[in-house]
Amino acid sequence: MPSLERVTKNTAQRITFYNTDNIATNEGHLYSLKIPDFLQQPAEEHDILIEVTLTYSSKIRRTRQRTKSYLATWLDWTTSKMGEPFNEFRDYVMKEINNTATNYDKDKRNALSNWDWKIKNDSRGEVDGISRRNSTAQKDWVIIKSHELPDEFCFAVRAHKGWDENGEDVSYSLVVSIEVLGTGLEIYEAIRIENEVEVEF
Repeated sequence: MPSLERVTKNTAQRITFYNTDNIATNEGHLYSLKIPDFLQQPAEEHDILIEVTLTYSSKIRRTRQRTKSYLATWLDWTTSKMGEPFNEFRDYVMKEINNTATNYDKDKRNALSNWDWKIKNDSRGEVDGISRRNSTAQKDWVIIKSHELPDEFCFAVRAHKGWDENGEDVSYSLVVSIEVLGTGLEIYEAIRIENEVEVEF
């Protein structure tokens, strides 16, 4: 259920990051969140909820039905896989977006495990029959054991060609929340400090 409290306020057990930007067709914007060491201790069994929401605004053609022909430019988001470092994730994103020559190793990436997102891009999530990319508002979530968290969680917003031939920018907003469930463990301040410094790519 929608909650104004959760939308407007964090707690000691929950932290939210957001960014708004513009993106053009065949571009990808990369983001990373660093996870504090104390959350990744092997003995820890805390449930961590990660929620990701992408919304964007694109011109439409009302006579079209499919996402790729209905929208001038369509966006989606993706994340790094388990154990995938930022530089390898970046190479994958750039190769997929505009076929940039990178060191991307497809077989190596395919061998890595995906996070168990509830909706997913291919209608194979727990929410049956729904693909999150078929909308201009894309929400998904996953619950991860704290000791499974990576050192760095990487995200990418990708812009794909629809019917627009001019490559006009599309405005978007990306929101990522991290919350510890069922315990009073405080994570807000530790994660905030870990991500205070902006990393330039």
